[in-house]
Amino acid sequence: MRNFKLGKIKYIISILALILGIGGIFFISNSLNQSNLSPDNSMASTIGAIERKVHLVIIDPTQSNGKKLSQNKNWNDSKTLANQVIEFWKTVSRGFVNYKITKETNIDRFYPKIDGFTFTEQTYNNCLINSSTCHIPDEVNWDLLDSELQICNGYNNEEYDEIWLFGAPWFGFYESRLIGPNAFSCNSPPLIRPACKGLVAFVGFTYERGLNEGIENFFHRFEATMSQVYGSWQENRTSHNWDKFGLVKAQSPNYQYSGCGSAHYTPNSTRSYEYDNPTIVNSFCDDFYSYPNLPNSPLLKPISCAIWGCTQIGYDDWYFKHLPQKPGNGLDGKLNNWFYYLANPNTALTNQEYPTIIPTATPTETTAPNVTTLTPTPTSTPTPTPRLSSCEPLDKDGNNILNYIDLYEFIANYTKSCTNGTSRNIIEGCGSQDINNDNIIDFKDLFELIKYYYPKSTDCRSIPVTYR
Repeated sequence: MRNFKLGKIKYIISILALILGIGGIFFISNSLNQSNLSPDNSMASTIGAIERKVHLVIIDPTQSNGKKLSQNKNWNDSKTLANQVIEFWKTVSRGFVNYKITKETNIDRFYPKIDGFTFTEQTYNNCLINSSTCHIPDEVNWDLLDSELQICNGYNNEEYDEIWLFGAPWFGFYESRLIGPNAFSCNSPPLIRPACKGLVAFVGFTYERGLNEGIENFFHRFEATMSQVYGSWQENRTSHNWDKFGLVKAQSPNYQYSGCGSAHYTPNSTRSYEYDNPTIVNSFCDDFYSYPNLPNSPLLKPISCAIWGCTQIGYDDWYFKHLPQKPGNGLDGKLNNWFYYLANPNTALTNQEYPTIIPTATPTETTAPNVTTLTPTPTSTPTPTPRLSSCEPLDKDGNNILNYIDLYEFIANYTKSCTNGTSRNIIEGCGSQDINNDNIIDFKDLFELIKYYYPKSTDCRSIPVTYR
């Protein structure tokens, strides 16, 4: 009898353990599903919507067979990709961010580089086959682009709020850039233009890639803007709300959990660009649905890549649907609706909302964008910016700015003996790469260059250079 009772007790315990196990699995599964819930979509209707006017600029030269470069290479259609980007932001912002193409410019030629070099069809194809033949410096000629597009004039006349620039690999675009009187670093050096009444945001797309890469460009722009808003951004730290939002466990050894992640790291990533990691980690990203009323202690929920479908675009969708989206300003003085910062970097300088439009039930009539085509008529090579004596010999491309381009150009001539008899001048000897004047371009010169190399572009006129 006693054995019967013990057996019965063990049976009951086994049943209870099975129930608890199933319940635990259900709890985790339910937590994963709940983590993907977004706040009440009715909030979007109470705060209206914003409209951002876009100047679409497409550089897609016609080739010798009469087809556009993008068609020859079977790459994406720029307008289709632009419309996909527009729809993405409208969806993740719950109708708050509305981009509208109001102006279009088609440039039917290869565009000059910052030093005046321009690809031909043959040299460009060679570049695609063998990148060592590609031209350095790679950067597009921003001064010429500014002159042709009349950027500040169009912005000041409210023709557009930002410019989306479409091109191909090796066309020299930044993923994003800010132009204006108070422009700040935005995943690229700022382009100061006092004539603009505000910041003109550039986004550089390539029609060789797709929506994933297009949204990533905005992702980095948003990260740079938020870093400007809060003054900094750092992993392994939760000094402010932006630190908290972007926290990643793998990059933060003092934390055993994550926030919402970043462009290259999801909350459960262990390396860059890992969007398909099935490992479960704890995250408090859902806390930001209640922003600015964050709990004193993070409410952790288990999540894995299953929550966004284990794809890059799925993660982007999940991430941006967690952006705070409430009216007004928080106790930290920052806007409670971070979509203002995403759509308009000007708000990083003011922390003020700007007028919104209330969506109407009846669709309004759309207006076709103003389309301009810049034909490949012969143009004179732009005159390079005069080199300043204070920039020599570091400013390799002669644009009065020290940045990575100068470093690249130096490396292209790295470790080169240039002894030429007794001649040691710039023309016949080693040229400006021989910074220490020993008729050899080597690591010593590179070290001297790096001493003046900055992560952000530096105006040469602010650097006292004593060489030569």
